[in-house]
Amino acid sequence: MSKKPTHILLVEDTDSVRSVLTRQLTVMGADVEDVPSAELALERAKSRPFDLILTDLRMPEADGWSVIANIRKINGYQTTPIVLMTADPIHLSQLPDSFCFYVQKPIAMDTLTAILNGRLDSLQTSHHQGQMICGDAAIDKTSLRAQMGQLDDDAISMVKLFPKMMHPLLNKVLVFSGERNYSKLEEAAHSLKGAAWSVGALILGDICANLQKQAAQSEISATILDEVQREFLRVEKEIQEL
Repeated sequence: MSKKPTHILLVEDTDSVRSVLTRQLTVMGADVEDVPSAELALERAKSRPFDLILTDLRMPEADGWSVIANIRKINGYQTTPIVLMTADPIHLSQLPDSFCFYVQKPIAMDTLTAILNGRLDSLQTSHHQGQMICGDAAIDKTSLRAQMGQLDDDAISMVKLFPKMMHPLLNKVLVFSGERNYSKLEEAAHSLKGAAWSVGALILGDICANLQKQAAQSEISATILDEVQREFLRVEKEIQEL
């Protein structure tokens, strides 16, 4: 796995996470084509060769496992490295072949550097350490810098777009909870968790992780939706003050 990838296909259904990853990879000199679904990923893979594929594991219509299975059927992709991205830990034994790897979200710049430099084998030994929350700030700037690199004007302008991008996810959380649609609530909480972590909103991400677990058990606490909304407002305020 020493060949440095140049053409990368990025598959991620959450807009804010996809935007951050695309920016990270582009700033680091990669040629990135990003798509929001497994279906579009297959179309792109058939239309041009890619040296590396990064795919979200958990997507609404078709997950990362199906992306791997279907791309492996395309001529020329049998040994293309595929990196699964997930906010939920998986076991290495679940990876279907020796050319598959996985990383935990949020993905720091040094992890992407290892990927772009072809040091993919090092990813197999990485373990999720949880989110390192520093104080009670709604936006953890240490985490944000780790993902975005230097917080220059371009990076800050991009981050300020995220509240608008995350509002649809918050609305889904509220609608599905009101409908007691726990399966869709679990998916929406998972997506909002990833979006929050992608901009350093670690507390909001952790609250959404708790909501995701509760939805999986088809029972949510009386206060957790209020917690989500209050923390979302704090995130909005701190982002605008960056």
